[in-house]
Amino acid sequence: MTVTFDIPNGSMEIVLDRFMPEAKIGQIRKAIKLMPDDKKQETAAWLNGQTKELAQKALNCFMLHREEENRIPELKGQVELLKHDQEDKDELYQAKMQLSQCRRLSSQYRKKSEAACKLKKRYEELVEKLRSWENVRQLKLSGMAGGKEIRKYERL
Repeated sequence: MTVTFDIPNGSMEIVLDRFMPEAKIGQIRKAIKLMPDDKKQETAAWLNGQTKELAQKALNCFMLHREEENRIPELKGQVELLKHDQEDKDELYQAKMQLSQCRRLSSQYRKKSEAACKLKKRYEELVEKLRSWENVRQLKLSGMAGGKEIRKYERL
C-alpha cells in the first residue's frame, strides 16, 4: 500500500509494504506525525489487515513445519534400513537426499513462521501506538488532560 500526502516542502510517498517492516520506531513516529488524520486511519486499517494475514501465514508455515518434522523419523528409518542393505547405493543416496531436503524444508518453514510472528507482533504494537497517539491528539484538542499526562503519552 502506498500513502501519499503533502508536507511543507512538497509531498511524501511512503510504500508501507517496505517501510513498516524495516523502519525504526522513530522513523515511523516521524512519518505518522506528518500524515493527515485520514491517512493515519488508513495506515491503521492496513496494519490490522496485515496482522491478520501474517497470523494466517505464520499458522500455515508452522503446520508445514510440523508435517516435515513428522516425516523425518520415517525417512531416518528408511535410511537405516538401506544402510544395512549394502546392495543398492543409489536408493540409499536418494533416501539421504530426501531426509536432507525434509530437514531443510522444516527449518525454512520454522524460520518463516517465526519471522511472520515477529512482524505480526510489531504491527500490533504499531497499531496500539497509533491509537495512543490519536488519543493524545484528541486530549490536546479538547484540553481535558494536563501537560504531564500528555507528555507521558507522546514519548511512547
